[in-house]
Amino acid sequence: MKNNIRFKRLIKFLLALIVFAHASVLAQPAIQWQKTIGGNQYDQVNAIISTSDGGYILGGYSNSLISGDKSEEIPYGQSYWIVKVTADGIKEWDKTIGQGNNGDDQLTSVLETDDGG
Repeated sequence: MKNNIRFKRLIKFLLALIVFAHASVLAQPAIQWQKTIGGNQYDQVNAIISTSDGGYILGGYSNSLISGDKSEEIPYGQSYWIVKVTADGIKEWDKTIGQGNNGDDQLTSVLETDDGG
């Protein structure tokens, strides 16, 4: 009889352990921050990397004129757009590359330079 009770306790313990382990594996990481970054038109981020200072570099493209987080203008069309943000999501700088009239430029990857840019 004692073995039967011990066995039931063991089974209950193992089931509880499995449920806890399963829930831990499925738990989503906590969101540190979320923010909309862009201008007055369609902007898209295609690449994000973390930087050595704890911030992030976002790379993609923009159709926006100077507005919102966009500080450089293009005449029309879309150009590469790179944005550097702090670990808290605050914009440090942005850079638009391209003329906009040479077609639709879409940045798909970014790398941090040796000087942190």
